[in-house]
Amino acid sequence: MIEDDVRTYLCTVSGIIAQFAPIATISGIYIIQAPTGAKMPYVVIENTEGPREIIAANTTEETNFVRITVDSGSLQLYKGRDIAKAILVALENYRGKMGESTDLVCTCSSIRGWAGSGGAYRRQLTATIKHTMIRNKP
Repeated sequence: MIEDDVRTYLCTVSGIIAQFAPIATISGIYIIQAPTGAKMPYVVIENTEGPREIIAANTTEETNFVRITVDSGSLQLYKGRDIAKAILVALENYRGKMGESTDLVCTCSSIRGWAGSGGAYRRQLTATIKHTMIRNKP
């Protein structure tokens, strides 16, 4: 699944890892939702939707719209922003292989942000990821 591939890739990018220290760890990148009690800042990666198309006898092309959210605490306004910027830099115009996904091309939206609940801050961007996969026939 593309969200696992994105998480695995982001966990290898040194610019992102450096942004988490010393408050949290790189293990603060979650799929779909952060667990109760997760320490801020953390990142949530969700695959929202996307079309699939058969482009060859054994190949499917899929486009995923992956929502990436960075939540940071009331004293972490700039740390959350810096993590979101590092993710944008790591993903924008990425081409190649990412985990199980091949022939991958990634573009990103701009980063948007707003105040969360309890004085927290939220930053969010959408990565549009087009990739191919082996087509499995029933």
